[in-house]
Amino acid sequence: MTKDAKYVAIGAIEAKFFEELVQRLGLSGLPPQNDRARWPEMREAFTNAFRQKTREEWVKVFEGSDA
Repeated sequence: MTKDAKYVAIGAIEAKFFEELVQRLGLSGLPPQNDRARWPEMREAFTNAFRQKTREEWVKVFEGSDA
């Protein structure tokens, strides 16, 4: 959920798309993408990141990207 209580959906499965997603979210130090044991940790990081901006702000961040 975003800062304005709206939702976004992500699905960056391939490594290059995942890397761009992480970069545009401003995240670093995440575990490896396919380390399933640590997915809850990544989910929390994504959740916290998306709460920092409104849905419209995120649309602008990702506009024109492959993420």
